[in-house]
Amino acid sequence: MDSDNRLIDSNEIPNLDRFISALEKIIPVTRWLFYISGGILALYTLFVVVDVVLRYVFNQPLRFGYDIGGMVMTVFLFLAAAYVQVEKGHIEIDIITARFPQKTKLLLSCAMYIICMIVTGVIVWKSSLTAISYLQLGSKAQSGLPLFPSASMIPIGALFLFIIYIRDVLSKIRECIDLRPGPVAWLLAAGAPLLFLLLTSLITLHVFPGIGSDISGYISIALLFLFMFLGMPLAIAFILFSVALAGFSSGPNAGLMLVGKTLYTQTASYDWSVIPLFTLMSFIFMESGMGTNAYRAAYTWFGSFRGGLAIATIVACTAFASVNGGPLPAIIIMGTVGLSEMRRYKYADELSTGSILAGATLGPIIPPSVPFIIYGVICRESIGDLFIAGIIPGALLALSFIVVIMIMCLANPRLGPAGERSGWNEKLRSTPKFLPILALFILVIGGIYAGVFSAMEGGGIGAFGALVIAVASRSFSWKKFISSLIESTRTNSMLLFVIIAGLIFGNGLGASGLSSRLVEAIQGLGLSPMMFVGLILVIYLIFGIICDAPIILLLTLPVLAPMVKGMGVDMIWFGVLATLIANLGAVTPPFAIGIFMLKNISPSDLTISSIYRGVMPFCIATLIVTLLIMFYPGLATWLPALMMK
Repeated sequence: MDSDNRLIDSNEIPNLDRFISALEKIIPVTRWLFYISGGILALYTLFVVVDVVLRYVFNQPLRFGYDIGGMVMTVFLFLAAAYVQVEKGHIEIDIITARFPQKTKLLLSCAMYIICMIVTGVIVWKSSLTAISYLQLGSKAQSGLPLFPSASMIPIGALFLFIIYIRDVLSKIRECIDLRPGPVAWLLAAGAPLLFLLLTSLITLHVFPGIGSDISGYISIALLFLFMFLGMPLAIAFILFSVALAGFSSGPNAGLMLVGKTLYTQTASYDWSVIPLFTLMSFIFMESGMGTNAYRAAYTWFGSFRGGLAIATIVACTAFASVNGGPLPAIIIMGTVGLSEMRRYKYADELSTGSILAGATLGPIIPPSVPFIIYGVICRESIGDLFIAGIIPGALLALSFIVVIMIMCLANPRLGPAGERSGWNEKLRSTPKFLPILALFILVIGGIYAGVFSAMEGGGIGAFGALVIAVASRSFSWKKFISSLIESTRTNSMLLFVIIAGLIFGNGLGASGLSSRLVEAIQGLGLSPMMFVGLILVIYLIFGIICDAPIILLLTLPVLAPMVKGMGVDMIWFGVLATLIANLGAVTPPFAIGIFMLKNISPSDLTISSIYRGVMPFCIATLIVTLLIMFYPGLATWLPALMMK
């Protein structure tokens, strides 16, 4: 060993490079599996449309519709998982690790990937046994379809993911060697994760006396957050600690069952089919240019007013939200199109960025909404009711943003000078650009409200409707359609993996009994339901600074939902409040995912401080709307009560 603590040089281990190269030959296979997954999504969209038409028009629904939906989710998720990891697309929280020195970050990443490799290997093992048992027993779904074909997709997909993690670990080791770490660093990178897994196994086997189920639950939750913030993919962290929790409470076999049979039953759920379908609708909408057209049409109507372009941004985002379930697509479109337009008309960066970020927060509250879907499935509430419950709060939120813009420009006209005035003929000619969005909204939400189809089926109807409208507008091509499939497949695979893993973690909490004991403890404090809900909203606001709304709901609802239900709180009303506040955190300084994303796609001279100043008035408006809904629950519950059940 020389003076720089070098233990070995990468040139001295040519076999390592050859082994990595051999493993990388599997990447084209994972890519084709990814494409097959996207193709299955397209076919399933058509299947849903045919099923709805046959049932509603001919009263002859397809026999296997429900079971096929669940089975498709298994194939869709796990066939794509390996290639998503090739592209490093699985969700991680790097807000802390991004600030580490390069060598520290690399060694830590190596340690995290070692654990990921081991956890994925366990998934391959246990899910294989589950699939084999289904084959031997001849297990079938309610419709009579055999379970083995879809159950076998989990070990197959997990095996490819396992191989990719082996490649990633070896690649990290090679990079570490080039950085020449010392023996202590090597021990931490390779030995620490193995020691952690050993200690976890010993705790699960009750080797250490004096550790009760409550303490093990608290330790698991604390370690879950620690590992997430140290860069472990969220899905793997959820699975790892769910196994530890259930294993401690009910034995190692019960813990391992979570990555076998439970993993399949949670994944093969018809409830999840709505997420990839609505996401596909959103990407078709974005690729077709309908969002950009809606923005320019809104400018034609409002651009001549002070702050008119910012108002047009809110109007366009409101329209965009009605065909999109999250904030990020709105940030991308408005951050590239809207910001450049507002700068061209000499708008202050504060008003421009503030209106873009505020408009983006409308996506998760105006239906369809991914956070509402996650909330509905975890809390066992009607997703259709949640969608309808978001309409009035979403409209109030959009209106409050417009009022904020008007007040800001009245106080300082230079923030948003009036633009060019458009004649009535030009305004009327631009109005049809809103029609595609309006048509989709009426088709999907109107169909759900009228009881023509369920919220699950509404995703397929919406995706197919978006495709028909895009093709009819002649702004869509085969290349754009493929791009929509690829992006939606990538997004859905990483999101669904986290959702399923989060539900498994909820099962682990339930097995430990921690959830029920926390409910009893909270009830013993004597807090009123309103005080308890207020406390949760404050926690969500803090969490939102570092996590997206779906992640916050996945982290907290397995514990909080039983408590809220136990106190007699209306769960539809609470779902609207929770989504509003959790989503607000994504644009609340100082650490906000939405702010950082907008900064990354903006011109280099845009300062982060101007974004902070611009978004704060809109955050205050969101808090005011939340308080209104909190003290006047009818704003969220009135419309769902009128739905045709």
